[in-house]
Amino acid sequence: MTDKDFNKKMDELLSGVYRIEENQKIQFQKYDNDIQNINNDIQNIFNELQKCHKRFDIIENKLYSLESKIDTVRKVSAENSIDISNLKDRVS
Repeated sequence: MTDKDFNKKMDELLSGVYRIEENQKIQFQKYDNDIQNINNDIQNIFNELQKCHKRFDIIENKLYSLESKIDTVRKVSAENSIDISNLKDRVS
């Protein structure tokens, strides 16, 4: 094998190695992009969960407020019933 043939073979091998390296770089860039997209999706899901959590907190607070109002109405209703009974007793 002559030097010229040897150099040609070496150039072919190096060219193949460079193509492999470029393909790997492209593939790794695709993986990096996929990972970034997945991270963005996870962040979006987390943000939506936070919004839902805030909505549930608001609903929970409204329910507690409503429960308190219902308790007040029951208490006032019970007091009014007692007052009506007392009035009936006085009238009788």
